[in-house]
Amino acid sequence: MTALLSKEEFIAKKRDELKRDIELNGLDEVISKIKLKKAEQKKVFSNIVNEWMEVYKKGKAKRSVTTTIQRLQKHILPIFKNKDISIISVIMAVMMFLLGITFTYKGGENE
Repeated sequence: MTALLSKEEFIAKKRDELKRDIELNGLDEVISKIKLKKAEQKKVFSNIVNEWMEVYKKGKAKRSVTTTIQRLQKHILPIFKNKDISIISVIMAVMMFLLGITFTYKGGENE
């Protein structure tokens, strides 16, 4: 059984791992890994919802924003919170197919 590390021990361990990774793979490779990991985290549904909420709440009444957040927290986030957005798109497409839901796209001006 492993003991829990203190905050300082955890930071020291992570620092040593990072140093070792840089020595083995080079700084550029480590930076690329970190950027890739951050990009992957951005595609998580809850992160996209948070970004959307920042845009949505501009110009909206506080009550409307509060209601929307509550509905997201109650109905949507428990299911999709940590899911990759691309997986959600596939799930939605399959559900729409199974339920017989279709959309008619009425192309925009920018086609």
